[in-house]
Amino acid sequence: MQSENSPAQFWDAVERFQGSHLDTSPNKEAGLKGLKTIRTILEPHWVISSIRHPLWNNFWVAYERNYLWFFQFAKILEEATRIPGSEQVIPRLGIPEEYANAFSELDFALRFDLSGIPCRFVPRASTPTPDLMIEHGNKKTLIEITSLNSSEQDRIELETMNWLLYQQSRYHCYGGGSLYMDDPNPSDLSEQVRQTAEDAFREALDSNGLSHRNIRGVFDFYVAPHERADLVPEKWRGHFQVSSRTPLPVKDKLARKIDCKTDRQLNSDESSILVVYDRIISSEVFKELSKDHDIAVKVATLPNLAAVVLIHTITHPFAVNNIEPKTETGWDLTVISHKLPNGEAEEILTWENSEEKGHPDTIRLLNECLTGFPLDLARLFER
Repeated sequence: MQSENSPAQFWDAVERFQGSHLDTSPNKEAGLKGLKTIRTILEPHWVISSIRHPLWNNFWVAYERNYLWFFQFAKILEEATRIPGSEQVIPRLGIPEEYANAFSELDFALRFDLSGIPCRFVPRASTPTPDLMIEHGNKKTLIEITSLNSSEQDRIELETMNWLLYQQSRYHCYGGGSLYMDDPNPSDLSEQVRQTAEDAFREALDSNGLSHRNIRGVFDFYVAPHERADLVPEKWRGHFQVSSRTPLPVKDKLARKIDCKTDRQLNSDESSILVVYDRIISSEVFKELSKDHDIAVKVATLPNLAAVVLIHTITHPFAVNNIEPKTETGWDLTVISHKLPNGEAEEILTWENSEEKGHPDTIRLLNECLTGFPLDLARLFER
């Protein structure tokens, strides 16, 4: 499946695989139509390399949930192409190393686009520029969209975790465990983890019972078929913990990111927003951040910064099901959690600058876009 040496061959193979799969899912026809749309948009920019693209698993699995994903992802891409300036972001979706950051930029732009607030991507220049600009009334706000997980180590951590969660769903299994990624060759370590997990999945299904695998100092994994989920130790039911050597606390990483981006991309007098995606952060750390005042203190020292937004995307079905929708607003922090119509969920923290800094309209529009996203996205899928 990875032997295709040109984009056209790759997409031909994906369409053959999906089309020939014997499946009576009611979503299959719409899914295959969505796949053709995805191909039309991404194929001109698709890069064949030794690095596995983050979307690889979606293309080489054929079942009902995946057909729905094709349909919904096609809708997202179609809408994204309508945002002015998206022609400089869309091509990066085809590059494995660029996909996550590029999609985060599109994802956040969609929140404004779907709510009817004019937005456009800022052209790249020889000096650092913000990613996005929104216009409201006679004002404009600059937005920089980034991630805490930009290093090669973090990229492979994220890919490995996504693979584990996806395979659990694919095999209709349920489990969890610990992953400690610390190796000079993280790609080799990731491959070892995947092979070990595959062995565990097969044993769990063959025995219809619990399988436990361990790579000393690296990986500890419990898994069982869905109907035997009670066999998984309670601590690890639907829970993974990921770490590496002496990780910098998320709070400190976030503070450093604020310094870096406000010194470079957001250093003008224009009202601005910094958006940070983190797909690895645990819900426990998220809760700690929601009770910590340090980031609010940092934001208050930057007069042109209207807000800092931290978005944690949740994909594991068990974790998604356990999300309780809520919006809580405090003195300088808004906490949002909600489920999305694509089967994912989000936890969002927004640290807002004080009203006397002159950003109340920007903050109001931002919160409306964030809280209204589930409904706006559902409307997009219904078109």
